[in-house]
Amino acid sequence: SRGLGDVYKRQTLDYPQLGSFQNLLSTVEGEQTDAQYTDRIALTVVVPQEQANVFESRVVETFNATVVPQLVGTSNRPVKV
Repeated sequence: SRGLGDVYKRQTLDYPQLGSFQNLLSTVEGEQTDAQYTDRIALTVVVPQEQANVFESRVVETFNATVVPQLVGTSNRPVKV
């Protein structure tokens, strides 16, 4: 394994957007780490650092800039090679 960084991002979605967002997240090998359900959904996700820019641009494009990922932080953890 190697220690590539992970990027933690938070975004707020409307309920109808959740399925599309989860599909997009899986295409960049990301994972959801937290969810808060109120009138909207606030998700925290982890995306591999090398996929972070792709993830962000796809989210903005897919949701016409109504969903914008915000950087929460980064970490290093072993990842599969």
